[in-house]
Amino acid sequence: MVKRTYNVEETEPEQTSFNIPSEKEHLLQVVDFVDQDDPDVILVKIEVVGGDENGRSLLNRCTLDQEAKGFFFTRMFLKAIGEPYKGQFEIESDRWIGRQFYGRVAHTASKGKTYANIGEYNFDKVIEQYKAPVGQPAKPEDIAWEN
Repeated sequence: MVKRTYNVEETEPEQTSFNIPSEKEHLLQVVDFVDQDDPDVILVKIEVVGGDENGRSLLNRCTLDQEAKGFFFTRMFLKAIGEPYKGQFEIESDRWIGRQFYGRVAHTASKGKTYANIGEYNFDKVIEQYKAPVGQPAKPEDIAWEN
């Protein structure tokens, strides 16, 4: 049981629309993770860096099961953020925070809603990435956050 007391404004709450990035190439940055019940899936929160869409976000689903079809897309994401993606490697998701890459956003519609996804990575635009020491998560003060 949860019991809490609140003191809020006397106004009616209103729904707001969630602005997703437009369908074009953006500079994108990993900013957070969304908890999942499935230990083989990481939902990565990614935001647009710069321009009039700065801060608009999307979620990128990364499958950690290398036998699953979706693992191919996880490898593409790892390549985009400068992490190992071929041969033998370890995944440390905490090291992804602050990583940037260029990608073209694509929209998909499902059940009356529009979602933003990464449609294509631009591997030709290489970004010098901050890399946390192995075994250590990235610290916000070590990352050159773009505004």
